Amino acid sequence: MRTDDLIITLAYFSIPVQILASLYKYPRLHDMPLRIQILVILFAFFILCCGAGHALRCSDLVHGPLYQFTNIITAFVSLATCLYLIPLVPSLMSTLDESLHQLEYLNKELEASQRKLMTFMAFLCHEIRNPLFVITSNISFMEDNGCHAISSDAQTQSIQAISQAADIMLRLVNDVLDISKLEAGKLELQEHEFDLRETLHAVVSSNQRLIQHRHAGAVKFTPVIEGDTHLPARVYADSVRFLQIVYNLLSNANKFTEKGEIQFRVSVVDDVAQ
Repeated sequence: MRTDDLIITLAYFSIPVQILASLYKYPRLHDMPLRIQILVILFAFFILCCGAGHALRCSDLVHGPLYQFTNIITAFVSLATCLYLIPLVPSLMSTLDESLHQLEYLNKELEASQRKLMTFMAFLCHEIRNPLFVITSNISFMEDNGCHAISSDAQTQSIQAISQAADIMLRLVNDVLDISKLEAGKLELQEHEFDLRETLHAVVSSNQRLIQHRHAGAVKFTPVIEGDTHLPARVYADSVRFLQIVYNLLSNANKFTEKGEIQFRVSVVDDVAQ
């Protein structure tokens, strides 16, 4: 037998072996409808007969009784498989079509549920943000009016802790609202001119207290901000998104740094007039 005929014969025999081995290896396949199991077995037996016939032809045994018997069995199995498929194929196609329609319906239901959830989250966050604004506004009023001057150190630290916690909660609420806007395709950048240096110094001051409070001196925070000759005083951008990016970067650095140093560097990479 030639090498190519041997490879073809082995391929013929390997297909039914793999099918039967899969039926044995994966018990869940036993839950298939009986008509599908019969079809799989018929197909495997048909391929096995084809492989046996090919092997006999390549071995010049076409005139023997074994080859004739193999041909009769192959013809019988092929005819049985064909007759079995005639009513089965339309049924399988109908079942597949119903399954696809059901999947499409479930996908639409899932999308509708997600939209309802995001709408609810947006409503909830709006309701939470209102009292948070009251809290942060009153804390800012207390700090601006020198409340720390008449309070003890413990009270001042408590006010600072409340202020930091309120700011974090407010940022989280805004993040959820941003997700809702993204889902609805309504997120837009609100660009305006703002003081970059003042914003950066406020971020540095706030995060420096957070890092010191969490790590108790185990982590050194070093802000490196270029001087007036390089860093522009005012920029035109979305200050809220800018603050979110910077806060997220420093928050991650604070979260994943147990000891050592966190260096916050701000510099001009490319000065291009637009």
